[in-house]
Amino acid sequence: LEEACKECFPQDRESCGSEQWDRCCSQEIECHDIHCRGKVLGDLHPNTKVRVRETFTSDDDAKAEVSKGMSGRVLRVDSEGDAFIKFWMHEHDDEFIKQWVFRSTFWKYLELPERPERMRASKLAACLNTCAYDPARCAFQDLTKSKKKFKAYEKCVKACNMEACNKQAECKELLDAYSSCKQNIAESKVCSPLVKPPS
Repeated sequence: LEEACKECFPQDRESCGSEQWDRCCSQEIECHDIHCRGKVLGDLHPNTKVRVRETFTSDDDAKAEVSKGMSGRVLRVDSEGDAFIKFWMHEHDDEFIKQWVFRSTFWKYLELPERPERMRASKLAACLNTCAYDPARCAFQDLTKSKKKFKAYEKCVKACNMEACNKQAECKELLDAYSSCKQNIAESKVCSPLVKPPS
């Protein structure tokens, strides 16, 4: 989190001001997600099939455009979880590209068609994170003070369809692991505001 969050987030919303608070909230949610998304999606392995859900730019020197709708197969994975993937638009075409994709890019832009439960849990985690930002604004203690805000948050969470995940053992297990990870990260202060060393 940016250094300015240290003075007011998450303990003093008023002194933060709404813009600063929203930035701190967004950064905290993103930080927790970066540390915990792997609990839901796991790691890529050679021969894993992937599908591109949104056009993105590859993470290698080629900076190639990888288009929405393309399929791919992982060729190899390095020690940091980044993957070298062969992508194609139509499986039996001779046209394909081979590009490096960072682990964080995989989480954001690729789907695992052979692992539907992981995808379901990942979408639910993203949906709940959205609710944590809007309408909750990371101020969960304030929800109990405002019936309107509480109802808005409740409606948002309900729309995420958590019930469907809880009925599936694997989906529930993945989401529980993600929630536990976020709790551990919060307690570890890994996502605390950066403090500049004295000059």
